[in-house]
Amino acid sequence: MDPSRKSYFLAVVAAGLLCSPAAAFSEESSPRPLKEIFDDAEQLAADPQKHDEAAARYRSVVARHRDNEQWYRAALRRLAQSYAESGQIEEGASFFIKLAVEESTTEKEKILGEILTLTVA
Repeated sequence: MDPSRKSYFLAVVAAGLLCSPAAAFSEESSPRPLKEIFDDAEQLAADPQKHDEAAARYRSVVARHRDNEQWYRAALRRLAQSYAESGQIEEGASFFIKLAVEESTTEKEKILGEILTLTVA
């Protein structure tokens, strides 16, 4: 791939991730939505007798998010690499700009870090 096209692609991805408005990250492919588990924990936490159960549910949400986040970041990395290697720069840039609009600021920083590693590889 032409280095200038790859640089263009990475610059568009970086700009999109850094400049778009923040939004919440959601888990859609989980067997039981994290929001449901969180809501259960909230209800349990309202009862002083059930704080241990509530804490277990909160820990479950945190653990599942961390596991899913690892695969999410790996998929983003591979997707960016795939767009770059196939020369589909415009399609890749469009996808990542749309994604950046939907991501939180923290996620943008993580995604940007992952994508910038492509320039080193």
